[in-house]
Amino acid sequence: MVLFAMSFILVIGYDFIPLRSTQLFPAPDATLNKFSDGEIGGASSANWIDQQANIIECNIVETDNAEYCGGTVTWWDQVDLLKDFSDFQYLLIDIDYKGESENIGISMVSKFDTSWRDSAEQIAKSQSVTLQIKDLNGPIKVYLKDFRIPDWWINMYSIPPSKAHPQKNDVISLGITMAHPYTFTPETFQLKSIVGEGVYFSKESMFVGLLLFWAFLFIIEGIWRYYTMLSRINEDEQKLNHLAKQSEKYKTKSETDLLTGLRNRDGLAQSLSVIDRNKTRGNYGILVIDVDFFKSINDKYGHDVGDRVLEELGVLIQQKTRAGDLVTRWGGEEFVVIFEKHENMNIKNFADNLRLFIASSEFAGNRRLKVTVTIGVAQMSNDEDFKTSFKRADQALYAGKRDGRNQIKVAD
Repeated sequence: MVLFAMSFILVIGYDFIPLRSTQLFPAPDATLNKFSDGEIGGASSANWIDQQANIIECNIVETDNAEYCGGTVTWWDQVDLLKDFSDFQYLLIDIDYKGESENIGISMVSKFDTSWRDSAEQIAKSQSVTLQIKDLNGPIKVYLKDFRIPDWWINMYSIPPSKAHPQKNDVISLGITMAHPYTFTPETFQLKSIVGEGVYFSKESMFVGLLLFWAFLFIIEGIWRYYTMLSRINEDEQKLNHLAKQSEKYKTKSETDLLTGLRNRDGLAQSLSVIDRNKTRGNYGILVIDVDFFKSINDKYGHDVGDRVLEELGVLIQQKTRAGDLVTRWGGEEFVVIFEKHENMNIKNFADNLRLFIASSEFAGNRRLKVTVTIGVAQMSNDEDFKTSFKRADQALYAGKRDGRNQIKVAD
């Protein structure tokens, strides 16, 4: 009875167990350094106001090149140290800021495994999150799940989607950076502390431990009965797991295009059902993309080359669109993108940037094929179903085909 009560208290009181804290800065092995584009020939500057108190002033000067300024924390103990944040739920960061900006950026740079690349070039993975200055009233929780990989990094190194995920281990540095939009006025910040916080053990581990503990007691009470029951439970559990895995496998296959790895029509329908339930269809736009003269590629180079072009095109579309956009292979050489339309967003420019990106790319490896696409664009509406929106975009697409291809047409 006492053991049962202790187990019950542990389960109920789990959320009240203090978090494990790790002091990342200031710390004996931590160093704060200032940086700016002025170090590489730019016009901006970062200056120490009080190095001992970790106060840096940034003066960002507008130029034709990229401007940046801030401070970065690294760790060193005879050699450069890499930090593992995998056990942290969030970073507790205490920053004092003085200036006119509304935002400040937190960047995290990690050592990136490039063993899958043909090149021996070493790459550091850049990740970032933007905070609002108005929230900096003492230490602020920056959840690691909120860090995102910037598009410029993915595009610069041609990172495939499978590798373009946030990384919590092998952290090289944490940075405090001035964030867009720049005010081009002096800004000062003081980095007071960075603390990583996480649980000592997960709920899953706790439940597994309790189950094992009580299983052990039952074994003592009756070994034969326990093993008989355990054998039956394990057998049923394996069957259920096998069925669950098979079900998930077939579900994924049914919703995924085998050639490109993108959604197929069924996969898109599942995603659209969520949008329909939220009644937010009017916030989205639709692109219908068709490869120009694709039949001539198959006829001239063979279907294997044509398939490769479609596969690489799917990767390019994913790279140029955003993480939340729904990229789908509709069939043949036709792709569909459902994208959320933000305020002041020019959907024609969005589509045309994608068209130009594809037109400037090369396909099929050494063959270096040039491919163009025609895109029909339509704004979706809460007053019409997806089929109607798609039809309007498709009609715009065929209008673009009739007018010479390699262009954008926006539906009325």
